[in-house]
Amino acid sequence: MFKVINFLKLIYSIVSQKYYMFKYRKYSSLKNKSSNVFLSQSGVVKLNAHDEQRAKNVYHKAKEFLKKHIKEPDNILRYIENHSTTIVRMKHIEKVCLLLNIAPGFLPKQKGFKTLCLSVMIRLFSDKNAEISSELPDMFLLGVNTPNVYILAHQFYHWMAYKSSLPGYDEQTQRNFRNIWKLQKSEEIKKLSVSEILSLKDAIARDVDALDMVRELSIEFAGQKKCIDKIKTAGSSLV
Repeated sequence: MFKVINFLKLIYSIVSQKYYMFKYRKYSSLKNKSSNVFLSQSGVVKLNAHDEQRAKNVYHKAKEFLKKHIKEPDNILRYIENHSTTIVRMKHIEKVCLLLNIAPGFLPKQKGFKTLCLSVMIRLFSDKNAEISSELPDMFLLGVNTPNVYILAHQFYHWMAYKSSLPGYDEQTQRNFRNIWKLQKSEEIKKLSVSEILSLKDAIARDVDALDMVRELSIEFAGQKKCIDKIKTAGSSLV
């Protein structure tokens, strides 16, 4: 979690550098196409009041729901399914995720060659008689065992944020976010456009909110360190 916060500082630094490049070219402001985050003339990254309130509402709603069902992961999954999201239980999920460079849990709507490969794996290793396709709707990709409820809570927040149309979940941003630690090298991050950087900040903000929510739940229901440690090893905890 501290690595994420430190990386946010790096993002702000690069955004500031990019901003001044645009400022000297007489751009008065720059707005991210996929969200309402923008750079003002002062160089400050802003989020309009409406989106700030929406993010707070999602946080509160997700936390209150999870507090009621934290000991009943099946109820959480049933709620997700009842809101038009498929739950896929897959055998050999660790190997599949390693092969496709994805993480188990919530997957936003996606398309492309990797998606086609994932649809094949779903057909082979799950009980879903899914059509093989290069486009897939949003889903939860889980192993066959009952998932760790705190990892599930982390992913539940992302699902609810996505369903509420909070920014940070478009395909390119999620691709950048999955490769976030590679992007720590300044020469790599400088290749991103300002819009991509702002979108990446959205994705990081969503994940920090999810981690904060799990931290608060863990303080109330279990040992904080134990839960956060499980978040760090989420790949194996969800299977």
